[in-house]
Amino acid sequence: MFRKVLAIFSLWLVVTLYESCCEKLPYYVYDRIEVMPEGTQLQSSDSLVIVIFPIILDYVAVGKFGATESYALSCEFGYLGPKYSVEEIIITSLQDFNEDYRAGDIMNDLFMVEHHEGQIYSYTPPKRNPLNQLEDKRNFIASKIWMKEVPNHSNPIAFHVYVRDVKGNEYEAATSPITWN
Repeated sequence: MFRKVLAIFSLWLVVTLYESCCEKLPYYVYDRIEVMPEGTQLQSSDSLVIVIFPIILDYVAVGKFGATESYALSCEFGYLGPKYSVEEIIITSLQDFNEDYRAGDIMNDLFMVEHHEGQIYSYTPPKRNPLNQLEDKRNFIASKIWMKEVPNHSNPIAFHVYVRDVKGNEYEAATSPITWN
């Protein structure tokens, strides 16, 4: 019995040591963003859904000490999100959206950000909060962003996204033209 326990412990130790050889890099730093709509041809009743992806420049390790670190055996990079949180987000349309929102107008109040609270995403349904009321803007990057309204015409519309982080770095990207039929 002792040998079995010792063998299991030894196997666990080997796996732990092997997995601990990879770097644990919980944060990432990005140098640009890319805006990806889930579709460019939408029905007249469909909501626009876009995701803002960071183009990762580098991963950043953070030293931590604690008993809870011992079970983290995976080498998943950047699981805590961007190193520098987002300070300002501005979404505009490059063409007229409707009578209230002309080309170049800030449209943040028309967008909702889907995010999860806690660390176990699979057990909690996502919440949607207005973009203007997002408290933890770190969750903005790589989250789904839903538009609450649709335009009153079928002309193609492209959206421009401006992001500034707490370090003052600025990132800009635009969607491809999106059409509501």
